[in-house]
Amino acid sequence: MGGSATYAGAKAKSGHRGPREAQLPPYREKRAPLRLSHFALAALGGIRRIALLTPYYPVANAEVRRYFADHGIETVRDVALRCPSWTAIAQVTEDRCREVLRGLDGPDVDALVQVGTNLSMLRLADEAERWLGRPVVAINAATYWHALRADGITDRMEGFGRLLAAH
Repeated sequence: MGGSATYAGAKAKSGHRGPREAQLPPYREKRAPLRLSHFALAALGGIRRIALLTPYYPVANAEVRRYFADHGIETVRDVALRCPSWTAIAQVTEDRCREVLRGLDGPDVDALVQVGTNLSMLRLADEAERWLGRPVVAINAATYWHALRADGITDRMEGFGRLLAAH
C-alpha cells in the first residue's frame, strides 16, 4: 500500500476528504501512516527538527512538510525521490536510500524520517541509526509500533530501530 502522504489529514479545496478517507471510522483515521510517524517522534522525545526522505514528488513533499509543521516539527531539508509509480517505489535500492540518508543528515536535525509505505526501510533505519547517531524513523516501523502499543502489546524488538527496541 502506498499513498501515506494522501492521508496527512488535509482536505481538498472543496472541503471533501475523498472517498477512501471518508469511509474510515474515526479511530482508524488516526492510524494513517503519516500520523503514526508523528506519534513515533513524540515517543522518541525532543524531536523538533527533521530531515525527510520520500519516494514522492516535491508537491507531495510540501504536504508532508506542512503536516509536520502543523504539529510543531520543522523539516530542515527533504529529498523527493520522484518515483514514477508505486512499483518503482518498491524498487528503490538500499544503497540509494543509504546515500540519501547520509546527504540529509547534519547537526541541525534531531531525526531523519522516511515516509511512503512502499519504500521499506525497516532494517536500514536500524543500521542508519548506528552510523548517524540519531533516530531514523521508517514509516513501516512507526506503523507497526503504533499498532502494537495501541493494542496493549509492549514487547520490544531489536533490528528495526530504537523506536521498536526501546519505546
